[in-house]
Amino acid sequence: MHMFYGPGGGWGWGWGGMIISMLLWLLVIGGIIYFIYWLIRRQNTPGDLEQHYSAMDVLKKRYAAGEINREEFLSMKEELKNE
Repeated sequence: MHMFYGPGGGWGWGWGGMIISMLLWLLVIGGIIYFIYWLIRRQNTPGDLEQHYSAMDVLKKRYAAGEINREEFLSMKEELKNE
């Protein structure tokens, strides 16, 4: 009687099973790494914050920052109300 029955210890997979097992673990680890990358990238998207502001909010912000004068503000405000 032999203690070991070839590569795989008698499980019947041999070298092929070892290679399949390694590939499976590489896929699992790669999937976890990709999921973490996706989460980080999703949280740091620069356009997400600006999408929540309406056109009127942006107009008020520009007026408050001094980017546009009162006449421009009132004109643009009327245009937005008419839309």
